[in-house]
Amino acid sequence: MCSCQIKSIIEIIQSVLTCLGILGAGLWALYLYLRQRENYPRIEFTADIIFHKKIGDWWILELIAFVENKGKVQHRIYKFKFDLASLNLNDKVNISEDFGGQVYFPNNITKGSFLPSKYKFFFIEPGVKGKYSYITRIPCNAEAVNFHTWFDYPVKRYLSCPLIIKLCELLNYKILKYSHTAEATKSIPDNL
Repeated sequence: MCSCQIKSIIEIIQSVLTCLGILGAGLWALYLYLRQRENYPRIEFTADIIFHKKIGDWWILELIAFVENKGKVQHRIYKFKFDLASLNLNDKVNISEDFGGQVYFPNNITKGSFLPSKYKFFFIEPGVKGKYSYITRIPCNAEAVNFHTWFDYPVKRYLSCPLIIKLCELLNYKILKYSHTAEATKSIPDNL
């Protein structure tokens, strides 16, 4: 074997090892990308109730939901609902298994959506914190209120199409839904 053949074999081995190294580094980068879920938003979701003023027999209050996207991709919210219930002075303080053994607020005050019907979705860019607000009233005989809000994550990008979802429902195919919830409970202030 002459020196030029040995040189060719060494160059081939070097090329193969370089290709394997590049392929390995690419697979490792893909593994880390999927493992760290870089292609998903990272949502911090909180709720709050602000009492503004007592007027006549009503308290005016503001229901607030904060959604912060700490991820690296945009997050879209298609369903963004809430409900508000109260525990009044003469109500019994019961717990409910429907709510994991927590205190039951029997008086439904309002239900709604932060997403107006004219919009298909909200979006939150990476690094942005969105504030969503709803002004409502509660009767003065309420002692405490519980504000519960939630949004659903899109099931999969290809399943966010209403036609595909309807077809899955017709075929009785169970689609796993993922939600994010936030709650706030406050007692009614004595004076404001």
